[in-house]
Amino acid sequence: MTMVRNYMISKAIAVLALLGSVPVVAETHDSVSMGAQYADQVFYQFGSGERGRSSNANWHIAFSTTGTSGTILTNGAAGVKLQCVPGKTVGDWATIDTAGSGAWPIVYNDAKDWSEGAFSRTRDENDPFDLGWGSYSMITHTVVGKRVFVITLPDGTVRKIRVDGLVSGVFTVTHAGLDGTDEQTITINRKDYATKNLIYRSLSEHETIDREPARTDWDITFTRYVEPIPYGQIMMDYPVTGILTAPGVAAIRLTGEAALNPVLPVEPAWDSSAMIIGSTWKSYTGGVYVVRDSIAWIVRRASGNIVVFKPTRFSGGGTGTTSFTTEAITTSVTEHDNGRTSLALMPSMVDHGSSVRIVTDLPSAAACSIVDATGREVVNLSIEAGLTSTVLSTSTLANGMYRAVVRSPFGITTQAFIVR
Repeated sequence: MTMVRNYMISKAIAVLALLGSVPVVAETHDSVSMGAQYADQVFYQFGSGERGRSSNANWHIAFSTTGTSGTILTNGAAGVKLQCVPGKTVGDWATIDTAGSGAWPIVYNDAKDWSEGAFSRTRDENDPFDLGWGSYSMITHTVVGKRVFVITLPDGTVRKIRVDGLVSGVFTVTHAGLDGTDEQTITINRKDYATKNLIYRSLSEHETIDREPARTDWDITFTRYVEPIPYGQIMMDYPVTGILTAPGVAAIRLTGEAALNPVLPVEPAWDSSAMIIGSTWKSYTGGVYVVRDSIAWIVRRASGNIVVFKPTRFSGGGTGTTSFTTEAITTSVTEHDNGRTSLALMPSMVDHGSSVRIVTDLPSAAACSIVDATGREVVNLSIEAGLTSTVLSTSTLANGMYRAVVRSPFGITTQAFIVR
């Protein structure tokens, strides 16, 4: 009997290795505090916790370390305002003033896309070489500055600023008082921050700031950013407190029953928007913040690992604390202190009307749901503890892709199969 048991477990594990499984292990509770009035930006890595923090107000502009677009962001949530001077180029630098600036649009970063900084959002969409602040040269493979901006700092200081260029990975930026006094030239070498996503600069302190962990060391950041929100019949740019995903991270938003019992869809529709988690998971009602109890995200890290993230509480500006749970999703047999949970389906593709054998090895009895591609349960089974084999007839199932979802006190394990 032991030999048969070991053989069947080995067989199940071998099938798992070929098909892949998606178990959700026990959830972990954690919290992050940004400090009073959301003073800090906090960088967080699933499985490791907080990896770094820095003041939300200690920088004015930030430079991308990768890509040819030469993205430059502004700290709009801290009060930095950027305006492109209409009809002017770098050749007009000496005569720039703010006459008529009340009618100039204020441009902010696109919070959905780390590569869409404020300095890029003035580009001509019909010109593929227009990068906003400058133009890309196909001959030299450099970006040459062409537009002039006016930047207002949080303390009310107004300066003119231009990006002279991006050559061999080095940004050159010039800014000065409107009358040309106190002219400063900045050089930012991307190679000096090759492991980071952004390089930050304070224009008032004249310093470059290393304020974020290496790009491989964080998945989400709790921060302040500017987001368009409805205001009557228009959309208004407004600073909010929320959660942004790191470049390379994608997620799926779950609501309702799907959020209460998260299962990775058969065909995940990953959303790489940095604002996929965002700020709308909480609302201010009756003088307190309320977190929706039927919302969660399945997050795919840049490493490929997958977790379920669910906010559970938000304190507001007193401590700026967000409480949440995480559940790691792996692609292997789930190990527990009380034993192994394994699931295999044989075969993984069957003709309509044929049977699928569900082989499980569970430390305790569990429920098994068969769900279709939309997440709807179509069959419910009870599975006994130990090594068992259950036969599922597909005669009542339409052709398509399904998942067997086994739920036990130790977590959730799922496996896909196809009826053809």
